[in-house]
Amino acid sequence: MKIKPLFRWAGGKNKYIKFISPYLTYQDLYIEPFFGGGAIFCYIVNNNLASKFIINDIKQELIDLYIYIQKQPILLLNQCKKYEKNWLKLSTVERKEYYYELRDKYWNNPNSPLLFFLLKTSFNGVWQTCKNSKGLFGTPSGLLNEKQSFIDEINIKEWNKVLQNTKILCQDFESITPMNALVYCDPPYRNSFITYGENFTDDDQLRLLKWCENNSKTNNIVLSNKSDGVFFENNIGHAKIHYFDGTHTAGRRLQIKDKNDKITSYQAKKVKEIIMVW
Repeated sequence: MKIKPLFRWAGGKNKYIKFISPYLTYQDLYIEPFFGGGAIFCYIVNNNLASKFIINDIKQELIDLYIYIQKQPILLLNQCKKYEKNWLKLSTVERKEYYYELRDKYWNNPNSPLLFFLLKTSFNGVWQTCKNSKGLFGTPSGLLNEKQSFIDEINIKEWNKVLQNTKILCQDFESITPMNALVYCDPPYRNSFITYGENFTDDDQLRLLKWCENNSKTNNIVLSNKSDGVFFENNIGHAKIHYFDGTHTAGRRLQIKDKNDKITSYQAKKVKEIIMVW
């Protein structure tokens, strides 16, 4: 069985795999220091490009969820199925109210099954915090019109199998010392609307570039980001550069309106994506 991302993730690489995949070469060990939704991880697994894995993210809530799926998938499934059963019986207005009830419940007692359900029903795969969340997941509601089951039991069980061969970490990327590995880095993009509730500064971007360069002698390293034509190009060391055209929509900044000045859709923002390969 092939695995797929467990939930939508703004900034995920599903739509860009065809541009990134040519630089992903087989190694026994695969490492992903900025894991998020794991779209590239799914590609690596499904194409047998590694047999052992290390995944890492600085966000403890997210990492706890993957550990929960690694160790207790049935408990997660049973609880999420209860939430889903309640959800599917409700009207659109009631679903919105139910979402915020569950989100408040999560803030008072954070747990992975509840977080998973919130991720499945929140807005557009965006991870946000807010004042009342006190640093916890706080994204508004999103999925309100679904008419059938959206908790994929088979996919969760397949993830559980893969995660048995996976070391799951929650630490700064510099704490990872790769050796003879394929490493894919997808950090928060520079000057992006999406921050994932974290502050990844230009100094952090430079730290990452240095880390990639320092570890390139014994590893195959691939790094994705958004290019302004200057920042990465002037700081990549010995990496080779590749570009492709992309679109970003998560910010919903460019509005399309009808003749009555009503917003009808949101225009994607064109960007230049850069792939750096060591």
